[in-house]
Amino acid sequence: MKVVQLFLNGNQKNELIREIPIPYDTTLQRLYLLGILMFERALAGMPQLPSEVSTEEFRDRQERVLSRLSHSDILIIASPLEKTRSNDVHYPFRTQSDLLYLCGWKDPESVLTCHYEGDKWITTLFVQP
Repeated sequence: MKVVQLFLNGNQKNELIREIPIPYDTTLQRLYLLGILMFERALAGMPQLPSEVSTEEFRDRQERVLSRLSHSDILIIASPLEKTRSNDVHYPFRTQSDLLYLCGWKDPESVLTCHYEGDKWITTLFVQP
């Protein structure tokens, strides 16, 4: 039996036609084929990968947030520490959502600070070496 399989590689869809060795025309064979067809339909309906966020977009986001603060305010956003469970099992790390939104930094133990100095906002990102 020949089956067309669809693979996503980044934003490109690639087809691969290959022979699948199922020896008998059985219910199992029909269910297997139905599963592949359902997977292909679901895969075809998936959206494309999102584009990278530009530096200008991050600056615009920061300006929108900072425009709501007074000049005497200080904004401090810290990423969480990596968590360990049972002394040897690490939780999958995900940084703080506001940090991702404002600067896109994903690493642990980092701090974003914003303060007003002179006539403009100063934004500083402290990271581990």
